[in-house]
Amino acid sequence: MKKLTVVCIVISFGLLSGNALADETYTCTYGTQERIISVVYQDQMAKIPCEVQYQKNGTTQTLWNAQNEVGYCEQKAQEFVEKQRGWGWNCAMAGAAMADEGMMQGEMMKEGAQEGMMKDMKEESK
Repeated sequence: MKKLTVVCIVISFGLLSGNALADETYTCTYGTQERIISVVYQDQMAKIPCEVQYQKNGTTQTLWNAQNEVGYCEQKAQEFVEKQRGWGWNCAMAGAAMADEGMMQGEMMKEGAQEGMMKDMKEESK
């Protein structure tokens, strides 16, 4: 029973860490104003279909989308971020540090769960 619980926990953290990296979001600021440019995937494993969403003054609009071309949305988002920077906006990828931290925590928890499983297996074989 303990092994099943540990396996479920490991699988859950693996799935959660994959979701943290799926969307690309840039936050652009100019004084007190903020704009958000996001790449949103319908199927996070395939990266298509996707769309580039632009959030401004509480309104979100889709600027581009792709059904077949992997990388199209990411390219369009990056080009739009560069255009914002050219207009004087300060843009940075949001959540990159949190995603890295989440992955590290997930890896540490997986290692701990694996060690626990090994210990349980040794105890059961005695």
